[in-house]
Amino acid sequence: MPSHKTHCAISKKRTGYDFSKLHTWIDAPYKELGVNHRTERHALNDVDKNKIKQYWDRIGDGMGDKAVIEWLFHISLDNLD
Repeated sequence: MPSHKTHCAISKKRTGYDFSKLHTWIDAPYKELGVNHRTERHALNDVDKNKIKQYWDRIGDGMGDKAVIEWLFHISLDNLD
């Protein structure tokens, strides 16, 4: 599973923005669940997708679609491990 730093570097290279806050949010359940944190926020679902899009459209000057794509890349990379 890539580190936070790696996820951010990949996002930065792909989009010009590191989406650090997004990657932190995705992996936040790690503190409570350890390696099982992937049961939260690591699967495609409309609730998380809509939450991410709405949040990043509001705070990120319309970057909601890019944030959703970065979320999908994050979970894809993590699930390759």
